[in-house]
Amino acid sequence: MFCSFSNPLPRYEDACSMLAQHACAYSCIIVSFHTHAEALAANRILKREAVQGCLAPLPRFLSAECGYVWRASFNQFKTVFMVLQAGAIDYETLFVVS
Repeated sequence: MFCSFSNPLPRYEDACSMLAQHACAYSCIIVSFHTHAEALAANRILKREAVQGCLAPLPRFLSAECGYVWRASFNQFKTVFMVLQAGAIDYETLFVVS
């Protein structure tokens, strides 16, 4: 099961209440991109922000234009959300996966 947030993101508080409605244990977050260049740029920015995560192949259960995603554990959700919301990263969708 997963929850997705398309670009642009809602307010952080609204996103948290959406996640709470599903009442399940989330394990990771996945950010998809339109292009490979966007994925590489996002990796650079998130590493600079000291967010623990990595580029990974697109999981089969997701659909995206680029074959790569950026993946991190759910405990990084707030930091990743705030970096994406700041607009420094061009991305397609933020997925929260249980």
